[in-house]
Amino acid sequence: LSTFTVKNGQDLKVEIPVVGHPKPKVEWKRDGQAVRETSRLEISNTSSLTVLHIRHGAREHSGQYSITASNCAGKYTGDITVVVLEKPDPPTGPVRIDEISSDYVTISWDPPEYTGGCQLDNYIVEKRETTSTDWQTVSATTVRTTIKATKLKTGNEYQFRTFIVSVRACSMLRLFVTIRGRPEPVVKWSKEGGTISERVQIEVTTLEVTINGLVKGKEYLFRVSAVNEKGKSEPKYLLAPVTVNDTSAGPIINLLCNTFNVKAGNDLKIEVPFKALPLPTIAWNKDGSLLKETSRVNTHVSDTSSQITIKDATRIDAGMYEVTLTNSAGTTSAEIFVNVVERPGPPSDLSVDEVSADFVSLSWQPPHYTGGCEISNYVVEKRDTSSTMWQTVSATVARTSIKISRLTQGTEYQFRIAAENRYGKSHFVESEPVVAQYPFKPPGQPTDLRILNASKSVMVVVWSKPDSDGGSPVIGYHIECKDQSSILWTKLNKSPVTENQFKVTSVEEGLIYEFRVCAENMAGIGPCSKASEPVAARDQCDPPRNLTVTNITNSSVSLSWDKPEYDGGAKITGYIVEQKREKQGVRWVRVNKKPVYDLRVKASCLQEGCEYEFRVFAENAAGLSEPSLPCQLTLAEDPKFLPSPPAKPTIIDSSKSSITLLGDKSRSLACLLPRGEVIISLSSCQDHHLVLISIKCCSEKSVSKFSVNNILPEAAVL
Repeated sequence: LSTFTVKNGQDLKVEIPVVGHPKPKVEWKRDGQAVRETSRLEISNTSSLTVLHIRHGAREHSGQYSITASNCAGKYTGDITVVVLEKPDPPTGPVRIDEISSDYVTISWDPPEYTGGCQLDNYIVEKRETTSTDWQTVSATTVRTTIKATKLKTGNEYQFRTFIVSVRACSMLRLFVTIRGRPEPVVKWSKEGGTISERVQIEVTTLEVTINGLVKGKEYLFRVSAVNEKGKSEPKYLLAPVTVNDTSAGPIINLLCNTFNVKAGNDLKIEVPFKALPLPTIAWNKDGSLLKETSRVNTHVSDTSSQITIKDATRIDAGMYEVTLTNSAGTTSAEIFVNVVERPGPPSDLSVDEVSADFVSLSWQPPHYTGGCEISNYVVEKRDTSSTMWQTVSATVARTSIKISRLTQGTEYQFRIAAENRYGKSHFVESEPVVAQYPFKPPGQPTDLRILNASKSVMVVVWSKPDSDGGSPVIGYHIECKDQSSILWTKLNKSPVTENQFKVTSVEEGLIYEFRVCAENMAGIGPCSKASEPVAARDQCDPPRNLTVTNITNSSVSLSWDKPEYDGGAKITGYIVEQKREKQGVRWVRVNKKPVYDLRVKASCLQEGCEYEFRVFAENAAGLSEPSLPCQLTLAEDPKFLPSPPAKPTIIDSSKSSITLLGDKSRSLACLLPRGEVIISLSSCQDHHLVLISIKCCSEKSVSKFSVNNILPEAAVL
């Protein structure tokens, strides 16, 4: 049939008409073997065509192809040759040194094993001195495989290399020759000095003319003369007259296929064959608008077809083209769909849907531009933001979402997605940096950590839950302890403790321990609480005994007690006294801020007339004991005493009817006399500690004997 050439990396589409009834079966072979279809080599058949489509032509696509069409009526086989043009292989080495002289060297080599699908043009030979890195051209037009390199310097060491220049693949020569003869001659081409290559295409056309403006029904005679620069030849008459009949017909479009694909950057030529009489006027539209011809898009019309040529096809050339043919007999049109195929645009709307400690879920939307064909898959890559290297997560993602697992908790990642179709991969679209972590935080530190109970073998630690759980429920606690003199903390529980207390049994008697607790949720372990107060591993001592009130005033109470019966195996380091005011409920208040070391204490600043209750704690290395039994309610008031005997008064003056005594003012005095018989008057003297007592008889009867007792100063006399 013919020879078809294509440059390496470009596409080739060969359409071969195949007609038969019934529809023939078409088989393709290359170099005697059945053609195997791949993503880059496809064969398609229609009712009247068989099409070979090669994408990104390569050396392996070159060869002799045979096409066999067969049905029940017979079989026909035709051959085509496909040549993929590319750079030839380097000359076959090594370069041979055939002759050496003081100023020249003769070298030779073998032709390349593969010439690139076309004839070799020439060889380029270069040389360089081994002490230099610059290559110098010896000859750029050598056509043989040997050369004599002259003008060399004696004693210098040289190195030689050769290149090949091949004939350009796009070179073309078209010859037109007019031949006349009757009967129609057989045309045969020959080449001087050789045969014509199979790649040369020879076409033979005949001369014809259309004459318009004739009248229907009339007979006409025709003759033809040839004219050149020398003149006009003798006319040649048509043998018989011709009767003009109306043979006009509306245009008919014989379009075998109305969908065309072209790779971006390649050329597309669409030919629309038609039949019409008279010749129609032709108009091309694109997407409903008149097609504007440019330097890239052109249309051409002949008597039998209309062609549209698109050079260096781009995305904007894709769409629906409509060709409309109109003549006096009618109008017809055909729609042609052009699809420019290339790699797709990037995916859109990339979003991070879910983030956890070891996985991230991504989703995106398909590209706005698919490259003219279906998206086959997506490529997903990731990288640690501390690195510049991207790692492929998956190159075969079919959906628009993915869950990326096996991430390292706490590491910041970035992801990117590319869409891929049969023509290549799009640019990547990148996500914002994402840290692989739970959507919640570790809990806060537990609060109110304290030692509930301590002994020489067991300690009970209690605490309250953290103020914040970080957004996830607390699943447990971790308890640590250390000796007060150490800096190393030791974990006490292997698995998280779900309760808010922990019993520690691994203590040594006499050592002083500190404890701390941390909470854990799904996000991890939170910060540790503050360390507890140091507590010694000792038994708790007994409470103090025999709490007694020793003195009371209107603002203070003095207390005393006895030591505990059992000191817990450790020295008593002090006592704590608490008081409770009866009318204030059950609230106990410390009397002494710091422990006292004596077995007595004075509670001051009491409110006069109020009743108080007191209790005492003993303290040793293990902590406070239980409280002592409280004392009885004690009233804050001054004490009352029985009066003491008065001092003997001194007689200052006396008469028959009166007597004056000087007594102690601080004493209580009382006078027992017969009522109405004497008048007693009291007066102060210069000495404020003394008082003057005057006694005067009211009757003529004299009183020879009386007594004065317990007279209160400035009080009525009884």
